[in-house]
Amino acid sequence: MRVEKIFTENEKEEKFGIRLIQNAQFCEIYARAQDVQEKWVTALSKFCVLTNYSSCFVNIKAIGKGSFARVFLVKRKSDNAELAVKTFDKNLLNSVDKARVTLHLSIFVISNEI
Repeated sequence: MRVEKIFTENEKEEKFGIRLIQNAQFCEIYARAQDVQEKWVTALSKFCVLTNYSSCFVNIKAIGKGSFARVFLVKRKSDNAELAVKTFDKNLLNSVDKARVTLHLSIFVISNEI
């Protein structure tokens, strides 16, 4: 599942929302405040595919590679923190069951370590 930020504005109000996308279908949820939108995006980003990777991170170097994913040492642009990020090839995730299982296991391990 992917998550995208949405902003709409008309003469009466501003709406800050998110769009959840999976298999060419989507659902939109709106909030009246940007801070609420940011909290939703932060919480959902732990479980959804990040579509704006290059605007959030700078790759420093590759530190690992497997059949379906690569691990990079990155610097987060917002606070210059160095992190390890596991990236998956979306084409493989859509076509190979073993790749999806690997992704799910990675998410399970990470979520239990946090």
